[in-house]
Amino acid sequence: MLRRCLIAVAVVVVGVMPGCGLGVRKKDEESFKAAVTVPRNFPEPPHRVAVAAFEVMRAELASAEFAGDSEFSPAPLRPKPDGSKPTEAEVRLPPGAPVFWVEWKNREKTVTDLVALRACHYKGQTRDRRPVTVDVLNTPEGSLVTVLIDKLGDRMASNALLDRIADRLAHPASPPGSPEEAVTLKAFFGGVESREALPTIRKKGDQAG
Repeated sequence: MLRRCLIAVAVVVVGVMPGCGLGVRKKDEESFKAAVTVPRNFPEPPHRVAVAAFEVMRAELASAEFAGDSEFSPAPLRPKPDGSKPTEAEVRLPPGAPVFWVEWKNREKTVTDLVALRACHYKGQTRDRRPVTVDVLNTPEGSLVTVLIDKLGDRMASNALLDRIADRLAHPASPPGSPEEAVTLKAFFGGVESREALPTIRKKGDQAG
């Protein structure tokens, strides 16, 4: 009799613990997502990888869009002797530089800053309408790209997409460090209108119009 009472009390106590099941379920979901997400490291800087990843997604998938704001960190610039900030024309960036120039509006005035890309997030759909998530993250080793295709994961399709990104990085539309690439990066991170105008981003059907 005493044992039955103890069991009953234990069941009641567990049943009224708020959020216990939700916390376990969320942890399980996060663990499962990590298990079916395919990662790959690239030596190229994140901003170059982000452009290549989006170009590949636009070419290979039914749809691809930015999932949220990109994350940047300012690059340190040594002031000139007069205390002013060096301009883009006065700073020479090597092809493998981890930083790049962006333009943004501040009270209707165009400001140019040297930054590093910390993270970029994309979402899309395969041609058979399965969800795709691609994240580009800045790491000490270079760039980490993670791909999740379908809620249950599709390792073969994810690796195929990563292979296409690697091929795109090996054969970029603009030479790394070139003025053409600088223009592409400003347009790519400058907003939807400028990004969608890039020939490497537009789909063939869009170009026909």
